[in-house]
Amino acid sequence: MKRISFCILTLLFCCALSAQPYVFYNGNNIIVKTLDSPSVHIDSFAAGEKLKRSVRIHFPQNPGWDFEVPLKTISDNPSKSKATGRMLFLSDIEGEFAELRELLIANNIIDNQYNWIFGKNKLVVCGDLFDRGNNVTEELWLLYKLEADAAAKGGTVHVILGNHDIMNMSGDWRYVQPQYNVHAQLLGKTYGELFDDNTELGKWLRSKHTIEKIGDNLCLHAGVSSEMLSRQLSIGELNSMTRPWYAKSKSKDLPDEMVDFFNDNGLFWYRGYFTEPFASGSLIDSTLSFYNVKRIIVGHTVADSAALYYHGKVVGLDTDWHLGNAEAILVESNPDRIYRVGLKGKREELYQGK
Repeated sequence: MKRISFCILTLLFCCALSAQPYVFYNGNNIIVKTLDSPSVHIDSFAAGEKLKRSVRIHFPQNPGWDFEVPLKTISDNPSKSKATGRMLFLSDIEGEFAELRELLIANNIIDNQYNWIFGKNKLVVCGDLFDRGNNVTEELWLLYKLEADAAAKGGTVHVILGNHDIMNMSGDWRYVQPQYNVHAQLLGKTYGELFDDNTELGKWLRSKHTIEKIGDNLCLHAGVSSEMLSRQLSIGELNSMTRPWYAKSKSKDLPDEMVDFFNDNGLFWYRGYFTEPFASGSLIDSTLSFYNVKRIIVGHTVADSAALYYHGKVVGLDTDWHLGNAEAILVESNPDRIYRVGLKGKREELYQGK
Protein backbone atom coordinates (compact mmCIF):
# COMPACT_ATOMS: atom_id res chain seq x y z
CA MET A 1 0.00 0.00 0.00
CA LYS A 2 2.83 2.42 0.87
CA ARG A 3 4.49 1.66 -2.48
CA ILE A 4 1.23 2.30 -4.35
CA SER A 5 0.68 5.57 -2.48
CA PHE A 6 4.21 6.72 -3.22
CA CYS A 7 3.78 5.89 -6.93
CA ILE A 8 0.59 7.94 -7.01
CA LEU A 9 2.37 10.84 -5.33
CA THR A 10 5.22 10.55 -7.83
CA LEU A 11 2.79 10.65 -10.73
CA LEU A 12 1.20 13.75 -9.25
CA PHE A 13 4.62 15.36 -9.02
CA CYS A 14 5.28 14.56 -12.69
CA CYS A 15 2.58 17.11 -13.46
CA ALA A 16 4.59 19.86 -11.74
CA LEU A 17 5.40 22.85 -13.90
CA SER A 18 9.04 23.46 -12.97
CA ALA A 19 12.27 22.02 -11.65
CA GLN A 20 12.61 23.15 -8.05
CA PRO A 21 15.91 23.26 -6.13
CA TYR A 22 16.21 22.95 -2.37
CA VAL A 23 19.50 23.93 -0.73
CA PHE A 24 20.49 22.18 2.52
CA TYR A 25 23.41 22.72 4.89
CA ASN A 26 25.24 19.65 6.16
CA GLY A 27 28.10 20.65 8.44
CA ASN A 28 30.69 22.39 6.28
CA ASN A 29 28.99 21.27 3.08
CA ILE A 30 26.02 22.44 1.06
CA ILE A 31 23.78 19.96 -0.74
CA VAL A 32 21.54 21.06 -3.59
CA LYS A 33 18.70 18.69 -4.41
CA THR A 34 16.68 19.58 -7.51
CA LEU A 35 13.38 17.87 -8.24
CA ASP A 36 12.83 17.46 -11.97
CA SER A 37 9.80 15.34 -12.94
CA PRO A 38 10.39 13.09 -10.92
CA SER A 39 14.16 12.68 -10.82
CA VAL A 40 16.21 14.14 -7.99
CA HIS A 41 19.51 15.70 -9.08
CA ILE A 42 22.02 16.09 -6.25
CA ASP A 43 25.03 18.37 -6.13
CA SER A 44 27.26 19.05 -3.14
CA PHE A 45 30.12 21.42 -2.46
CA ALA A 46 32.00 23.04 0.39
CA ALA A 47 30.16 25.88 2.11
CA GLY A 48 33.11 28.12 1.30
CA GLU A 49 32.24 27.72 -2.40
CA LYS A 50 28.70 29.01 -1.92
CA LEU A 51 29.17 32.44 -3.50
CA LYS A 52 30.52 30.82 -6.67
CA ARG A 53 27.45 28.62 -7.10
CA SER A 54 23.92 29.09 -8.34
CA VAL A 55 20.69 27.16 -8.67
CA ARG A 56 18.45 27.08 -11.70
CA ILE A 57 14.67 27.24 -11.91
CA HIS A 58 13.46 25.49 -15.05
CA PHE A 59 9.92 25.60 -16.44
CA PRO A 60 9.52 22.73 -18.97
CA GLN A 61 6.25 24.13 -20.28
CA ASN A 62 7.55 27.72 -20.40
CA PRO A 63 11.32 27.59 -21.02
CA GLY A 64 11.39 31.35 -21.55
CA TRP A 65 10.60 31.67 -17.84
CA ASP A 66 13.78 29.91 -16.69
CA PHE A 67 16.17 31.80 -14.45
CA GLU A 68 19.45 31.34 -12.63
CA VAL A 69 19.86 32.28 -8.96
CA PRO A 70 23.38 32.96 -7.66
CA LEU A 71 23.68 31.95 -4.01
CA LYS A 72 24.60 34.85 -1.75
CA THR A 73 25.46 35.97 1.74
CA ILE A 74 22.24 36.42 3.72
CA SER A 75 21.96 39.58 5.77
CA ASP A 76 19.21 41.68 7.34
CA ASN A 77 17.86 44.82 5.70
CA PRO A 78 17.52 47.81 8.04
CA SER A 79 14.04 47.94 9.57
CA LYS A 80 13.98 51.69 8.84
CA SER A 81 14.92 53.20 5.50
CA LYS A 82 14.34 56.29 3.41
CA ALA A 83 11.73 56.48 0.70
CA THR A 84 12.83 56.59 -2.92
CA GLY A 85 11.33 58.30 -5.94
CA ARG A 86 9.19 55.26 -6.76
CA MET A 87 8.04 52.37 -4.60
CA LEU A 88 5.87 49.41 -5.59
CA PHE A 89 3.97 47.72 -2.74
CA LEU A 90 2.26 44.31 -3.02
CA SER A 91 1.29 41.41 -0.78
CA ASP A 92 -0.24 37.94 -0.52
CA ILE A 93 1.43 36.36 -3.55
CA GLU A 94 0.94 32.92 -1.97
CA GLY A 95 2.72 30.92 -4.64
CA GLU A 96 1.20 32.59 -7.70
CA PHE A 97 4.46 32.88 -9.64
CA ALA A 98 2.93 33.58 -13.05
CA GLU A 99 1.01 36.58 -11.71
CA LEU A 100 4.07 37.90 -9.86
CA ARG A 101 6.21 37.64 -12.98
CA GLU A 102 3.56 39.30 -15.16
CA LEU A 103 2.93 42.14 -12.72
CA LEU A 104 6.63 42.93 -12.28
CA ILE A 105 7.23 42.94 -16.03
CA ALA A 106 4.11 44.99 -16.80
CA ASN A 107 5.12 47.67 -14.31
CA ASN A 108 8.78 47.87 -15.39
CA ILE A 109 10.27 46.36 -12.25
CA ILE A 110 12.00 43.61 -14.24
CA ASP A 111 12.31 42.76 -17.93
CA ASN A 112 11.23 39.40 -19.35
CA GLN A 113 14.65 37.95 -18.48
CA TYR A 114 14.20 38.91 -14.81
CA ASN A 115 16.75 41.74 -14.99
CA TRP A 116 16.06 44.49 -12.43
CA ILE A 117 15.11 47.66 -14.36
CA PHE A 118 13.57 49.62 -11.47
CA GLY A 119 16.78 51.51 -10.80
CA LYS A 120 17.33 52.90 -7.32
CA ASN A 121 13.71 52.34 -6.36
CA LYS A 122 11.98 49.90 -4.01
CA LEU A 123 9.85 46.79 -4.29
CA VAL A 124 8.07 46.04 -0.99
CA VAL A 125 6.30 42.72 -0.34
CA CYS A 126 4.04 42.90 2.72
CA GLY A 127 3.84 39.25 3.61
CA ASP A 128 2.27 35.91 2.69
CA LEU A 129 4.62 34.16 0.32
CA PHE A 130 3.38 30.65 1.20
CA ASP A 131 0.30 28.43 0.75
CA ARG A 132 -2.53 27.88 -1.71
CA GLY A 133 -0.55 28.52 -4.91
CA ASN A 134 1.50 25.90 -6.75
CA ASN A 135 4.77 27.82 -7.21
CA VAL A 136 5.88 28.87 -3.74
CA THR A 137 9.48 27.67 -4.14
CA GLU A 138 9.90 29.42 -7.49
CA GLU A 139 8.47 32.63 -6.04
CA LEU A 140 10.85 32.51 -3.07
CA TRP A 141 13.87 32.01 -5.31
CA LEU A 142 12.80 34.90 -7.56
CA LEU A 143 12.51 37.31 -4.62
CA TYR A 144 15.82 36.00 -3.24
CA LYS A 145 17.44 36.73 -6.62
CA LEU A 146 15.84 40.14 -7.11
CA GLU A 147 16.97 41.23 -3.67
CA ALA A 148 20.61 40.93 -4.79
CA ASP A 149 19.97 42.25 -8.30
CA ALA A 150 18.22 45.35 -6.99
CA ALA A 151 21.00 46.06 -4.51
CA ALA A 152 23.58 45.91 -7.32
CA LYS A 153 21.66 48.68 -9.12
CA GLY A 154 21.12 50.82 -6.00
CA GLY A 155 17.54 49.61 -5.46
CA THR A 156 15.99 47.55 -2.68
CA VAL A 157 13.65 44.59 -2.34
CA HIS A 158 11.94 44.49 1.06
CA VAL A 159 10.29 41.20 2.05
CA ILE A 160 8.18 41.39 5.22
CA LEU A 161 6.66 38.25 6.72
CA GLY A 162 2.94 37.47 6.99
CA ASN A 163 0.84 34.99 8.91
CA HIS A 164 1.15 32.23 6.30
CA ASP A 165 4.93 32.52 6.38
CA ILE A 166 4.93 32.19 10.16
CA MET A 167 2.49 29.28 9.92
CA ASN A 168 4.80 27.39 7.56
CA MET A 169 7.82 27.93 9.78
CA SER A 170 5.97 26.91 12.95
CA GLY A 171 4.29 23.72 11.70
CA ASP A 172 0.79 24.94 10.77
CA TRP A 173 0.51 23.43 7.29
CA ARG A 174 -3.24 23.32 6.77
CA TYR A 175 -3.09 25.40 3.54
CA VAL A 176 0.01 23.78 2.01
CA GLN A 177 -0.54 22.29 -1.45
CA PRO A 178 -0.18 18.47 -1.44
CA GLN A 179 2.64 18.60 -4.00
CA TYR A 180 5.02 19.96 -1.37
CA ASN A 181 4.58 16.87 0.75
CA VAL A 182 5.46 14.93 -2.39
CA HIS A 183 8.61 17.04 -2.76
CA ALA A 184 9.59 16.27 0.80
CA GLN A 185 8.94 12.54 0.42
CA LEU A 186 11.03 12.35 -2.76
CA LEU A 187 13.87 14.15 -0.99
CA GLY A 188 13.66 11.93 2.08
CA LYS A 189 12.59 14.90 4.21
CA THR A 190 9.55 16.10 6.09
CA TYR A 191 7.79 19.17 4.72
CA GLY A 192 9.06 21.25 7.63
CA GLU A 193 12.65 20.37 6.72
CA LEU A 194 12.30 21.99 3.28
CA PHE A 195 12.30 25.47 4.83
CA ASP A 196 13.86 25.05 8.25
CA ASP A 197 16.90 26.93 9.54
CA ASN A 198 19.20 24.32 8.00
CA THR A 199 18.26 25.42 4.46
CA GLU A 200 19.14 28.44 2.35
CA LEU A 201 15.55 29.60 1.90
CA GLY A 202 14.84 28.94 5.57
CA LYS A 203 17.79 31.08 6.65
CA TRP A 204 16.70 33.79 4.22
CA LEU A 205 13.14 33.81 5.56
CA ARG A 206 14.36 34.03 9.15
CA SER A 207 16.33 37.16 8.26
CA LYS A 208 13.13 39.04 7.39
CA HIS A 209 11.29 41.59 9.49
CA THR A 210 7.80 41.67 10.98
CA ILE A 211 7.41 45.41 10.38
CA GLU A 212 9.36 48.16 8.61
CA LYS A 213 9.26 51.93 8.32
CA ILE A 214 10.04 53.04 4.79
CA GLY A 215 9.98 56.79 4.51
CA ASP A 216 6.54 57.93 5.66
CA ASN A 217 5.10 54.42 5.33
CA LEU A 218 4.60 51.83 8.08
CA CYS A 219 4.74 48.47 6.29
CA LEU A 220 3.55 45.18 7.76
CA HIS A 221 1.26 42.31 6.91
CA ALA A 222 -1.93 42.76 8.92
CA GLY A 223 -2.04 45.88 11.11
CA VAL A 224 -1.43 47.41 14.51
CA SER A 225 -4.19 46.65 17.01
CA SER A 226 -4.85 48.71 20.13
CA GLU A 227 -3.36 45.87 22.18
CA MET A 228 -0.10 46.04 20.26
CA LEU A 229 0.05 49.84 20.15
CA SER A 230 -0.47 50.01 23.92
CA ARG A 231 2.90 48.33 24.38
CA GLN A 232 4.57 51.41 22.86
CA LEU A 233 7.29 49.31 21.24
CA SER A 234 9.60 50.69 18.59
CA ILE A 235 9.93 49.05 15.20
CA GLY A 236 13.31 47.65 16.22
CA GLU A 237 11.86 46.21 19.42
CA LEU A 238 8.94 44.59 17.59
CA ASN A 239 11.31 42.89 15.17
CA SER A 240 13.84 41.77 17.77
CA MET A 241 11.09 40.36 20.00
CA THR A 242 9.22 38.41 17.30
CA ARG A 243 12.09 37.00 15.23
CA PRO A 244 13.29 34.37 17.75
CA TRP A 245 9.75 32.93 17.81
CA TYR A 246 8.95 32.72 14.07
CA ALA A 247 9.33 28.96 14.07
CA LYS A 248 8.00 28.50 17.61
CA SER A 249 4.84 30.59 17.60
CA LYS A 250 2.76 27.43 18.19
CA SER A 251 5.12 26.09 20.82
CA LYS A 252 4.16 25.51 24.44
CA ASP A 253 7.40 27.34 25.21
CA LEU A 254 6.04 30.62 23.83
CA PRO A 255 6.22 33.06 26.79
CA ASP A 256 2.97 34.61 27.98
CA GLU A 257 4.21 38.09 27.05
CA MET A 258 4.62 36.95 23.42
CA VAL A 259 1.18 35.40 22.92
CA ASP A 260 -0.42 38.60 21.63
CA PHE A 261 2.26 38.90 18.98
CA PHE A 262 0.99 35.73 17.28
CA ASN A 263 -2.77 35.79 17.95
CA ASP A 264 -5.63 37.71 16.31
CA ASN A 265 -4.36 40.99 17.77
CA GLY A 266 -0.84 40.50 16.47
CA LEU A 267 0.92 42.24 13.60
CA PHE A 268 0.54 39.09 11.45
CA TRP A 269 -3.19 38.51 12.02
CA TYR A 270 -5.09 41.71 12.96
CA ARG A 271 -8.04 42.50 10.62
CA GLY A 272 -9.59 45.52 12.32
CA TYR A 273 -8.84 47.93 9.48
CA PHE A 274 -11.25 46.06 7.22
CA THR A 275 -13.61 43.89 9.31
CA GLU A 276 -15.69 44.28 12.47
CA PRO A 277 -14.96 45.33 15.10
CA PHE A 278 -13.38 48.10 13.03
CA ALA A 279 -10.35 50.07 14.15
CA SER A 280 -11.27 53.57 15.31
CA GLY A 281 -9.98 56.69 13.68
CA SER A 282 -8.18 57.51 16.90
CA LEU A 283 -6.31 54.17 16.78
CA ILE A 284 -5.18 54.92 13.25
CA ASP A 285 -4.10 58.45 14.15
CA SER A 286 -2.33 57.28 17.30
CA THR A 287 -0.43 54.65 15.29
CA LEU A 288 0.62 57.21 12.70
CA SER A 289 1.70 59.61 15.41
CA PHE A 290 3.66 57.06 17.47
CA TYR A 291 5.61 55.77 14.47
CA ASN A 292 5.81 59.19 12.80
CA VAL A 293 4.39 58.08 9.45
CA LYS A 294 1.71 59.27 7.03
CA ARG A 295 0.18 55.91 6.14
CA ILE A 296 0.02 52.24 7.12
CA ILE A 297 0.45 49.72 4.28
CA VAL A 298 -0.88 46.19 4.81
CA GLY A 299 -2.16 43.06 3.08
CA HIS A 300 -3.83 40.06 4.78
CA THR A 301 -7.52 40.93 4.31
CA VAL A 302 -8.88 40.44 0.78
CA ALA A 303 -10.50 43.40 -0.99
CA ASP A 304 -11.84 43.80 -4.52
CA SER A 305 -9.04 46.22 -5.37
CA ALA A 306 -5.87 47.59 -3.88
CA ALA A 307 -7.16 50.82 -2.35
CA LEU A 308 -6.91 53.60 0.22
CA TYR A 309 -8.92 53.57 3.45
CA TYR A 310 -9.40 55.91 6.41
CA HIS A 311 -8.96 59.01 4.24
CA GLY A 312 -5.79 57.62 2.71
CA LYS A 313 -4.15 56.75 6.02
CA VAL A 314 -4.36 52.98 5.41
CA VAL A 315 -3.45 51.20 2.17
CA GLY A 316 -4.90 47.71 1.58
CA LEU A 317 -2.99 45.46 -0.84
CA ASP A 318 -4.56 41.98 -0.76
CA THR A 319 -6.65 41.35 -3.88
CA ASP A 320 -6.71 37.51 -4.03
CA TRP A 321 -4.11 36.66 -6.62
CA HIS A 322 -5.54 33.14 -6.93
CA LEU A 323 -8.38 34.64 -8.97
CA GLY A 324 -5.95 36.37 -11.32
CA ASN A 325 -6.70 39.71 -9.67
CA ALA A 326 -3.10 40.65 -8.91
CA GLU A 327 -2.75 44.35 -8.09
CA ALA A 328 -0.18 46.56 -6.40
CA ILE A 329 0.20 50.13 -5.22
CA LEU A 330 2.76 52.44 -6.79
CA VAL A 331 3.83 55.44 -4.74
CA GLU A 332 5.59 58.32 -6.44
CA SER A 333 7.02 60.22 -3.51
CA ASN A 334 8.03 63.38 -5.37
CA PRO A 335 5.35 64.60 -5.73
CA ASP A 336 3.38 62.34 -3.38
CA ARG A 337 1.10 60.47 -5.80
CA ILE A 338 -0.41 57.02 -5.38
CA TYR A 339 -1.57 54.69 -8.17
CA ARG A 340 -3.26 51.31 -8.40
CA VAL A 341 -1.50 49.10 -10.95
CA GLY A 342 -2.19 45.61 -12.27
CA LEU A 343 -1.14 42.93 -14.70
CA LYS A 344 -1.38 45.19 -17.74
CA GLY A 345 0.68 48.02 -16.32
CA LYS A 346 -2.19 50.48 -16.46
CA ARG A 347 -2.17 53.14 -13.72
CA GLU A 348 -5.22 54.40 -11.88
CA GLU A 349 -4.50 57.43 -9.73
CA LEU A 350 -5.88 57.16 -6.20
CA TYR A 351 -4.28 60.15 -4.54
CA GLN A 352 -2.41 63.27 -5.58
CA GLY A 353 -0.50 64.95 -2.79
CA LYS A 354 0.19 68.61 -2.44
